[in-house]
Amino acid sequence: AAVGRGVRAMLTDPALGTYVLATDGSEVLGQIQLAPLFDDWHDGIVWWADGLSVPTQNRRFGTAGALVRHVLSAAAADPRVKAVRGELPDDAENHEALRHFYERLGFRRTGVVMERSAVPDGIPIVVRQAG
Repeated sequence: AAVGRGVRAMLTDPALGTYVLATDGSEVLGQIQLAPLFDDWHDGIVWWADGLSVPTQNRRFGTAGALVRHVLSAAAADPRVKAVRGELPDDAENHEALRHFYERLGFRRTGVVMERSAVPDGIPIVVRQAG
């Protein structure tokens, strides 16, 4: 239920973020969510790239790489955007695979993100430690 509300909120308020879709015209082949964050360390906007998702049947065709390269190109074209951060999943197997994927696209580890729900319905507080 919270995810559905969050998706609707983002689709109705572009200031919250956006979804980038890879399609073949009629079918969605994959997607990535971008959420802007002003970062005083960078003196500009950092895009959190989260929810990179490509259904199993669409994997191994370069869809995820094309999505991330599109995001990086859009970031490079916008002088306000200073960095793009890739979100890594919690589970060990996917975490390592996605970490290697992002590294191949030029990302590097910059720190540790810790998250805790602030209220019972799961609104997070995030603490970032420089690394």
